[in-house]
Amino acid sequence: MLADRGFESHKVYQTLDNLGVYYLLPKISRSPEFEVTEEMADAGVDTRVNCGQLETTLGCHECRVLYVPERDGSTHAFITNRSIGPEHAAAWVERYANRWCIENEYRAIKQEFLATTSSTSHALRTFYFVFGILMYNVWRLTDVLLKASVTRELTTYTPVLTAGELADWVALHLHAEPD
Repeated sequence: MLADRGFESHKVYQTLDNLGVYYLLPKISRSPEFEVTEEMADAGVDTRVNCGQLETTLGCHECRVLYVPERDGSTHAFITNRSIGPEHAAAWVERYANRWCIENEYRAIKQEFLATTSSTSHALRTFYFVFGILMYNVWRLTDVLLKASVTRELTTYTPVLTAGELADWVALHLHAEPD
């Protein structure tokens, strides 16, 4: 499970481990993390993995704190219950970084395709959400097809047709009078 810093809690870590869920979460930098990063800088080490035992009222488990350099030159700490060595730490943190693609996709759904409602009906809200996801998928498929037929460049992320343009086109044609 990949989640953001808002889930940083020993009880959350232990609950996930109790459920058999592997987790990788960023840690909020506090004194212990700052001390380790200073030690790493003094020793000329860029990546480090510290093993430890996490103990709460819910149980205990072995965990690791990964200290990995970021592109900006700083070192960030992540916690996991997986057995990860220093040689693989950066690859796991890269996996975490890739989760922002999901965040960006959800933002596009919310901004362009999700209908706003004040309804408390779960059925209606679920319908709007599923419809928004469907429209997002239509947009991505349309973009891939346009790229394949027009530009032949499928590796760029920049869309040929923006989400807003597709939403406007659909809205225009939903309200159009039949001939």
